[in-house]
Amino acid sequence: MSTIKAELRKKYKDLRSSYNNKKSCENSFIRSDLYKNNNVFLIYASFGSEPETFDLIQKALDDKKTVYLPRVYKDTMTFYQIFNTEELVKGSFGIKEPVTGTVYDGSKAVCIVPGLAFDKSGNRLGYGKGYYDRFLCNNPNLIKVGFCAKCCFAEEIFTQSNDIPMNYIFVDDSIIGI
Repeated sequence: MSTIKAELRKKYKDLRSSYNNKKSCENSFIRSDLYKNNNVFLIYASFGSEPETFDLIQKALDDKKTVYLPRVYKDTMTFYQIFNTEELVKGSFGIKEPVTGTVYDGSKAVCIVPGLAFDKSGNRLGYGKGYYDRFLCNNPNLIKVGFCAKCCFAEEIFTQSNDIPMNYIFVDDSIIGI
C-alpha cells in the first residue's frame, strides 16, 4: 500500500511543479462565505509548489481574525496563534512556522490543509508523515478545507482508514462542498 501512495505522491508532485496559478485557491477562499462567516483559522504556511496561503494569512490578520500556524516538533504538530508573519522562522522541512504563542484550544475553526492531491469525495493525499491526519482526528470541531491545484484534483484517490477527508476543497476558482 505504501508503494502505491509513494508512486501517487511522485506523480502529483511532478504535476504540481508546473502549476502556475498558485494564488487562485486563496483568492477564491477569501471571497467565500466560509471565510466571511468564520473568525478562527488554522492555516498552513505554503511552501514550494503548494497553493499559496500567505495573502490569506495577511488578509485574516488585517481583518482581525484569529490565525494559527503549525509548528512541527518530532512527531507532533501544534498550531500556535500568530499576530504577524514577521514572527515566523524556518522550521521543520524548511517551512515557515511560529516559534511560540498561544496554542489552539480545539474550539470551532476552519483548518486549511495542504495536500498533493484531493478527490471529489474530499479525500486527500498528503506528504506521508501523518501530521495532519493525526491532528484532524484529534480535533473534530474543525471545518476541514483543502487547497488543490486543478491538475491535482482526481476522480478518486487511494485512501487508508486513518486518512481524514475534507469538508470543502477549493480547486483553483471553484469550491466543492463534500
